[in-house]
Amino acid sequence: QSVMVPSTFLKLRGGPRLSLLLRQVVGNYAEAMVAEADPDVRISFGGFDRYWMRVFFRGDFYEPELYRLFSRSQRLRELCLIDGGANIGFWSAILTSERFGVSRAVALEASPSTYADLARTAKLCGDRFVTEHRALSKTVGHVEFEVGLSHESRHIATNAGASTVRIAAT
Repeated sequence: QSVMVPSTFLKLRGGPRLSLLLRQVVGNYAEAMVAEADPDVRISFGGFDRYWMRVFFRGDFYEPELYRLFSRSQRLRELCLIDGGANIGFWSAILTSERFGVSRAVALEASPSTYADLARTAKLCGDRFVTEHRALSKTVGHVEFEVGLSHESRHIATNAGASTVRIAAT
């Protein structure tokens, strides 16, 4: 069973297909959507992010092995979380919730568009975790980041190019 309970809109049967049809009609409509697991866990994602839509529309279980591991842990409330490559903040939102109780967390995300979703997730969760728009790197400074259109095409680039942006690195 999924940890996320989609909102009424997200429970529509055929939601991902509907999103593709809407995209053809209205263009790149990326209005943020919100999925909710508990009253204190709300996660924001782009309206046409097919990866997250598939997870939330179908009620797929995202990384079930990690959820089981964290559920069995007795000492999460004593830990601090560094969520490197946090994406939309799924684990930051879950682990800082009342259920898991991590009290100090920072979520880092390099992708400018994905960071916007991460920042919305943090706000929806009452800003109980800190967000940083930066990349994790073996050297401090800056990295070039590929800003592809699809979720899976965004990554640290080896060379600067037309579709890259310079991002601070930690």
